[in-house]
Amino acid sequence: MRKAFFIFSTLLLIAFCSTAQDKEKAISKTADSLGKTISNSVDSLVKRRHNPKKATLYSVILPGMGQVYNRKYWKVPLVYAVVGTPVYMYLDNKKWYERTKQAALMLGSTPMDTANWRNRVDEKLYVFFTRSNTLPSLLNYRNEFRKSMDYSILFTMLCWGLNVMDATVDGHLK
Repeated sequence: MRKAFFIFSTLLLIAFCSTAQDKEKAISKTADSLGKTISNSVDSLVKRRHNPKKATLYSVILPGMGQVYNRKYWKVPLVYAVVGTPVYMYLDNKKWYERTKQAALMLGSTPMDTANWRNRVDEKLYVFFTRSNTLPSLLNYRNEFRKSMDYSILFTMLCWGLNVMDATVDGHLK
């Protein structure tokens, strides 16, 4: 019974203490706040007009440039790490592809001269050849590097596209 009385008296007290809003005051307050909001929006547009298309174009030209235009500076090292990793892998695979290609040409064209072979071919390839001792296995090894180069190009394009997409989305959300 006491609980019900307490709830009833609290609700009654709230009803008497609350007053209705004055309609004219509410309208004038809304108009003032709307006017301030509009003037602030116009001022911000006059200061700097952000264009998401520019962010996209900048990011297509140079990775990370769209993020700089969007003022998201903290993303630039991430972009270069994400785009730079497949580029590094491509360059490394290309170096080893050229080395295995040279070794395969030497092995296929001349009779095996161990001293000459060891001086002109990378040590890792020499060890590989002494274990397998066949030209097809060396060509297989070379083809794996070629396949890795192709995948690196694909991943670079994919990461670059993600960079452009990130700059575009951030540009639209600004």
